[in-house]
Amino acid sequence: MRLLDLTDVNVGYGHTVVAGPITLTLQSGSALLIAGPNGAGKTTLLRTIVGFQKPISGTIQRFTDRLALVPQSGNRNTDMPMSIQSALQYAHPDYVRPGSLLCKNRVSNDTDRALEIVGLLERRRMQIANCSGGEWQRFLIARALLLNPEILILDEPMSALDQDARRSLIDLLQSLRSNRERPMGLILTGHELNASGMYTDVYSLKVH
Repeated sequence: MRLLDLTDVNVGYGHTVVAGPITLTLQSGSALLIAGPNGAGKTTLLRTIVGFQKPISGTIQRFTDRLALVPQSGNRNTDMPMSIQSALQYAHPDYVRPGSLLCKNRVSNDTDRALEIVGLLERRRMQIANCSGGEWQRFLIARALLLNPEILILDEPMSALDQDARRSLIDLLQSLRSNRERPMGLILTGHELNASGMYTDVYSLKVH
């Protein structure tokens, strides 16, 4: 199923183009790598795809409104005095609504399900500050899964991980895009092209 089309899209700030023109398509079950060096506009393109900013020109067609963005892992607050489970519950869209037992149960069930998918359920009581780089990346993905996305967008998810953590994350992402009941479309940015054949397509950006 087609999820996203970009046609001759230029992205940037004001009238300054930092990337483009870009034409690409994302299907469910596919994994697109947007590759390029620092300054090539990878993050700007992701923000534009999600809708945080408008393209300078061109057309973006989203065939679903269920998108979730996983930011770069460097944004962690290590002073946060929360467990993984509590932090994820706090991020749930229904957490701030007037408390009913049904709502509380939904928040608890959804967060536990997300933690199970990313392999953190047994570590749910661990403090956020004690997470390794790989565990923190999995937490960010779990937080995004609470939005029930059809398109999962990850900004340089491999950049702060060692080889073992990268391999583990690749396995997780492969399972998300190949899920028989609801395969996701994945968009990732990065500098490296080698990821054990995970990507179904690669789009390279250059510094303008």
